[in-house]
Amino acid sequence: MKPQRLIWDTYADTIIVRSEPRSVLAGPDPLDDWSFPEPCHVITAWNPDSLLTSGDQNSEANDRLATTIIRHGGAIEPVVGRSSDNTWSEDSFLVVGVSREQAVDIGRSFGQLAIFELDRHSVHVVRCDAGTVERTRPRIHGATTTAEQ
Repeated sequence: MKPQRLIWDTYADTIIVRSEPRSVLAGPDPLDDWSFPEPCHVITAWNPDSLLTSGDQNSEANDRLATTIIRHGGAIEPVVGRSSDNTWSEDSFLVVGVSREQAVDIGRSFGQLAIFELDRHSVHVVRCDAGTVERTRPRIHGATTTAEQ
């Protein structure tokens, strides 16, 4: 397992792609027309504790995640979080209508180390064990990092 500092850096480099219509929300050449309520969150149930899990287990966990988010009053849209070199990807949900605290609690309950919080300008990597922002970067990859904590 990577040291914690490197994990946060890796998470901060994640490209977030909307499934329908296909468009990049965070990464190179992202969607210019940001029409989502702010902030919104990206949560997955894949690979709890950053341990590889089977596709069937990940799909079942994401189904439970969708139900949990909706039960908490959130609306979901399928997205994929992936590495820039395409060596990994995880099905996830863009979530609107829940607070950071709720999103972190949901992520933690599914064994996640972090969730993403997005707004028009930035992506924040938020730890699920503490609710703190570990990395902040511009929504457009390649731009200067706005803050690192």
